[in-house]
Amino acid sequence: QASAGELIGREQEHRRTLDRTVQRGLAGTGFLDFNDEDLVGLTDNMKSIWASQLGSMAVWRKTKYRVPIGRDSLNKVTSFCQNASTREAVFERYYSGFGPEVDAAALDLLRTRQELARHLGFKSWAEFQLRPLSVGDPATARQFMDRFYKDAQSTLAPYVRRMETLGESS
Repeated sequence: QASAGELIGREQEHRRTLDRTVQRGLAGTGFLDFNDEDLVGLTDNMKSIWASQLGSMAVWRKTKYRVPIGRDSLNKVTSFCQNASTREAVFERYYSGFGPEVDAAALDLLRTRQELARHLGFKSWAEFQLRPLSVGDPATARQFMDRFYKDAQSTLAPYVRRMETLGESS
């Protein structure tokens, strides 16, 4: 059985792995080539970043626009493009970048977190994470409220005086 320190280290490594894997998916890969008919609804200014700088001299390109697959392109095309097949193509290509390695990384992280939480005496990772935020008994709750009230007095005093003054004048 792993120690708490080993589990914490494993949790951190699995979190980094998941973050890297998700970031690769968010970055997207590759390009899709489109013409004006494919990108109806996008302004010329929006499309201009995908056009060849050489214009019609770029004879090796069969299409006018080369759209990189990534979050920015996904947002523009799915929000503004009126061509359903173009929206579908960009959507499918973008989300194909989130392969089974994302699922595996997420499962590794969840399993390690569950093991760590149980090792530390909690039923779940959620219980472990929420524990510092929870008040476990009425005495602790009373102490918390008393401390808050005491600490808030200096900040609240000018407002209390103002309300008293307004109450007296009405």
